[in-house]
Amino acid sequence: MGRPLSDITIYYHGHLIKKTPRGSEFGRTVNFISDFYHNFLEGYKPPKTSRITLHVGPTISLAGPRYLGAICIYNKIFNEEEYLSLSKHGKYKYILDLLHFAILELSETYGWDKSVFIKSYNHIIASQFKFERVYPKKTSRDKKSTGQVLLTKNVNQSILSIQIQSGGKTINKILIEKQNWFWDDMIYEYSKTCKWLDNTKFGIKDYHRQCYYSMQDDTVFNNLLTEEDFVLNKIVL
Repeated sequence: MGRPLSDITIYYHGHLIKKTPRGSEFGRTVNFISDFYHNFLEGYKPPKTSRITLHVGPTISLAGPRYLGAICIYNKIFNEEEYLSLSKHGKYKYILDLLHFAILELSETYGWDKSVFIKSYNHIIASQFKFERVYPKKTSRDKKSTGQVLLTKNVNQSILSIQIQSGGKTINKILIEKQNWFWDDMIYEYSKTCKWLDNTKFGIKDYHRQCYYSMQDDTVFNNLLTEEDFVLNKIVL
């Protein structure tokens, strides 16, 4: 099948919105919306496409879509004055609409499955831009407990929470709370691989590093993250 669709990235080519520092509000906003949209495509990959890059600006060329290898490139007009006049959620919707309708145009050109993109768009609108993904329940080896992951994201943070049902009790804990790295965020992998390490510990093991909740001690142990997980200037605008 080849490589999956790794990301949908928006590049801004204007002047009114400052592009530095790299951790700017605008940079985090466009990355948050494009990652949100991409993640709820549920693994769909347009044929022969590993990345989609959307270049936006007030006077950008209106040249049609094209490919550079497996990268699909498209240009769209971006109204800076209108964007800057909007509320926070208005800005979210402006970016989402710009992205979504560009993707629909690409779908018309290349015969992509529009329904997948429409479903992602409708989910984001219905959620009011609240990113939440609930993962399937996992049962402990002794069949006495279940554990489940809830992943939430915003423009700044990624949070991996767990809910454990055991002995008639419900336990809610945060395992990971870190900087949002958008499509490059390891928290996606951690959310999928979170499991019972034994009958009392639910969490993640990554070689010699771990992050888990212990029912026996009622504590969270975490040596999984490094300082890099919290450095803002890693974000790409």
